[in-house]
Amino acid sequence: LDYCNSLYYDLPKSSIHRLQVVQYSLARAIVPNVRRFDHIQPILKQLHWLPVQQRIIYKVATITYKVLNENQPSYLHNLLSFQRSTRNLRSSGKHQLDIPNIFTSSGRRAFSYCAPFVWNNLPDSIRTAPSLLTFRALLKTHLFLP
Repeated sequence: LDYCNSLYYDLPKSSIHRLQVVQYSLARAIVPNVRRFDHIQPILKQLHWLPVQQRIIYKVATITYKVLNENQPSYLHNLLSFQRSTRNLRSSGKHQLDIPNIFTSSGRRAFSYCAPFVWNNLPDSIRTAPSLLTFRALLKTHLFLP
């Protein structure tokens, strides 16, 4: 479920739901004494597993953090740029990325669009995390919230 799951960004809900069903089945197989019709959300929380949609966001955000702070992979670094303003605005110091104007649904799945979109929707406290380990912990906590 996690292999290249950043490519699943903005897939149709029906495709994501199919992957979610697989995750539910895996959780039922791992945790003993869970019947078929038991509610699975508490089990996912017990396992500390994010739902598929949040796992995708987690992966995109983590890759974006690595690109911005560690310049790796370098071929993705050229696709991102910080917002620049000609005026002094309150949002100037927010570490937000410039989102390109893309109008096609396939274009919105590209890293150059989805990375800034996901990044800008994160709280500033997460975006300014001092290390990758801290970033991942804060991000997972943020995504676990209902």
